[in-house]
Amino acid sequence: MMGKEFVPVAECELAAAGANTVDDVDEWWSRARCRGLPTEMFFVPDGDRGRSRLVRETRAKRVCQSCPVLRQCGTYAVSVGERHGVWGALTPMERAEARVLLGIDEVLAAGA
Repeated sequence: MMGKEFVPVAECELAAAGANTVDDVDEWWSRARCRGLPTEMFFVPDGDRGRSRLVRETRAKRVCQSCPVLRQCGTYAVSVGERHGVWGALTPMERAEARVLLGIDEVLAAGA
């Protein structure tokens, strides 16, 4: 690794999400509209499919849409590859699509 500075993966992910430290994530997270709401409201059970899943995700997205940290939350979840739940009004499938469109996985693979 000559000429390259080693940066722990977690720090890279935080930087990609626009945060410099875990404290930065805590700062926006403390203002999230979902704070204090039941976690299961944002995490659909794996076996939940079809209309039931859509209804659950739509309810979660409604909370997100009026959240003051919508952008930070979505950016964070996309950048760290969060695979579960609704974050920043984005479902896991929508975040995976965003990672492809933004080329995030290719950039991370090239840096490895």
